[in-house]
Amino acid sequence: MGDLTGQIVGFIGLDGQNKQIAVRLRQAGATTYAFNRSTATRYEIARAGISLCQTPSEIMDKCSGQTLVLMLDEPGEINALLDEENSPLNDLPEGTTIINASPLEKELTAPLAKLAGAKGSAWIDARLTYDAHILDEGNFNLDVSATEADFNRSRPILEEFGQSVTRIDDLH
Repeated sequence: MGDLTGQIVGFIGLDGQNKQIAVRLRQAGATTYAFNRSTATRYEIARAGISLCQTPSEIMDKCSGQTLVLMLDEPGEINALLDEENSPLNDLPEGTTIINASPLEKELTAPLAKLAGAKGSAWIDARLTYDAHILDEGNFNLDVSATEADFNRSRPILEEFGQSVTRIDDLH
């Protein structure tokens, strides 16, 4: 486990299945925040010791210039981030790193990546893969598409996601 003291990492779409990632980041010293619309999921996340935010904009304020992890499961969630009047991406501060750990195809998240780049922020696509028997432990393998510089800068955070982290290519 690395030392992430002083790092702030926020999650939009964190659920009970992958909350272990946020727990490991918190245990490594990072300050962690999460937003999820589901009341039941919010309760489960709070019980794990992760600070809850009431809106996506609040989480962006907390993570300004740090790291925001997207774990969105539905195309509608991406549309909401793009279309909401209070989208955290509207005021995305320069220097923020967004790690897209959503299981959605890159084509669906490409508009978000383009918006992040236009705001001077880094975008990393991180595909989580896992075996069913280790899912409860939250030990994922991570295939990453990112520039080498963004990958190296975010590697200490990415390594807390699970068993192995591999940069497979530049972001397309």
